[in-house]
Amino acid sequence: MTDSLLGAKPIRLDDRAALDAAIAEHDLLLVEFYTDGCGKCKMQEPVLGNLARATDVTVAMINASHTLALVDELEMQGVPTLVLYDEGEVVEQLFGYHGTDELVDIVEQYVD
Repeated sequence: MTDSLLGAKPIRLDDRAALDAAIAEHDLLLVEFYTDGCGKCKMQEPVLGNLARATDVTVAMINASHTLALVDELEMQGVPTLVLYDEGEVVEQLFGYHGTDELVDIVEQYVD
């Protein structure tokens, strides 16, 4: 992947190992935990694409049912849940649908 494509669109992660690798690879990573059939999750996806294009954050998506241990660990209340990692640490956790402007404002606080 070229630098010009980084952050161009959300990357899809298959499991906890892929998530851990993405957290290790990217200084700033926003992950949407979703489930199939979730209406709010489907609404969130184009917003995540906008966010990826508007900021320096890498955006990823993972099916929450593939990471049940992490769902418990993070005490998620449901889906969609957005988790922002800054240098491997959880710095924000948001439940439910969030618009582009709100997410840009949150992410920009962590951009170096």
